[in-house]
Amino acid sequence: MIELKKMNKSFSNGKEDKIQALSNVSLTINHGEMIAVVGPSGSGKSTLLHIIAMLDTPDSGTYLYNGIDVSAMSESKKAYIRNKEIGIVLQDYGLIGEMNALKNVALPLTIAGESGRIATQKAKDALCAVGLSDKLKQKANLLSGGQRQRVAIARAIVMNAKVILADEPTGAVDSKTTNDIMDLFSRINSKTGASVIIVTHDLTVAERCGHTVKIVDGAISLS
Repeated sequence: MIELKKMNKSFSNGKEDKIQALSNVSLTINHGEMIAVVGPSGSGKSTLLHIIAMLDTPDSGTYLYNGIDVSAMSESKKAYIRNKEIGIVLQDYGLIGEMNALKNVALPLTIAGESGRIATQKAKDALCAVGLSDKLKQKANLLSGGQRQRVAIARAIVMNAKVILADEPTGAVDSKTTNDIMDLFSRINSKTGASVIIVTHDLTVAERCGHTVKIVDGAISLS
């Protein structure tokens, strides 16, 4: 379970003023829940996702991951959780363009010290699960936007992640591909029991999730 309590985060804009990205945010995400985080551009959605992913730290407030205070974790412990338990699907896919789909998906396994043969097989299985069994050797920069997104999702699930975080995963694809990607997230959620948290501005995407959290000006809106 993920629990955020009275979370605040601000950024300097290069002047004396600060931008309040998150303001007193409290949120609980239970195991196996599929939620959408919606709100206008600049509302704090991505900042929230980065904090949940342990890629950023709040200025104040508490983040409990499975009951453990993240602020008390060492950097190596947080890196271990990111690699083993949290799958991240970035807005720009985060793939290495000159590397083929199979190697992109196998990369977190390789980093974790998995043997080459096992890493390759697990990466193949993940790509098959997202419908890309025929694109294993295709370089990432030669794939379509929807295919690159599927590779990014395969990389996120290859470690059997307990939490999947997706930042605008349908922002650069058409409506049919959007529906296909959401079907995929729904299958992952129901089959593996992973919690799925999707940041989106698309209300049709939010409607596919079990619960929606709206953020306005860095605060959770109750409207």
